[in-house]
Amino acid sequence: LARFGSGGVKETLLSVEGEPVASATVEYPTYYPEVSWTEQEPEDWYRAVREGLLSLLGKSGVRPSDIRAIAVDAATHTAVLMDRDCRVLDRAILWTDQRSVRESAWLDERYGDMLFKTAYHRPDTLWTLPQLLWIRNNKPDVFERIGYILFAKDYIRWRLTGRICTDTIDAAGSMLYDVANDRWSTELCALAGLDPSV
Repeated sequence: LARFGSGGVKETLLSVEGEPVASATVEYPTYYPEVSWTEQEPEDWYRAVREGLLSLLGKSGVRPSDIRAIAVDAATHTAVLMDRDCRVLDRAILWTDQRSVRESAWLDERYGDMLFKTAYHRPDTLWTLPQLLWIRNNKPDVFERIGYILFAKDYIRWRLTGRICTDTIDAAGSMLYDVANDRWSTELCALAGLDPSV
């Protein structure tokens, strides 16, 4: 089990019966390039999970081939923007980041009721949609190269398995998801300038 927190990953090796065998904690930095901004490097997460796994194996004497599954847990909807070649385009914006205040207010004024009805959230800086609008408005060179949007758990899963996918919890937190109909919302994605069918 790998649990990603605000400043590090705690990993626990469990037996098939669910008993703890060994644990390890590896820290990673948070960056504050401007007042009210909080960012992390996705590569730091991957480095940390690898270091933790090596520590668990060393402490327990378990062989890598004996590990049956890895469960990853992280704060939801921390978006990782990648191009079509799966290269990370920028640091991940954390839910504590406040840079998208204007975008959140704009969304709430014009689309607040529709957003709440579809995504079950009011616009706020912690959701992905306002953050994407901020990126589109302030870093168009990054926005134009987006090929994939993964979330923190998805990024680690992709690095470990090569598989790109997400779950409904992260999707719902993005404000791009039609929760009642269990699908990406064409209308909400269009607000961000995205096409979910591509």
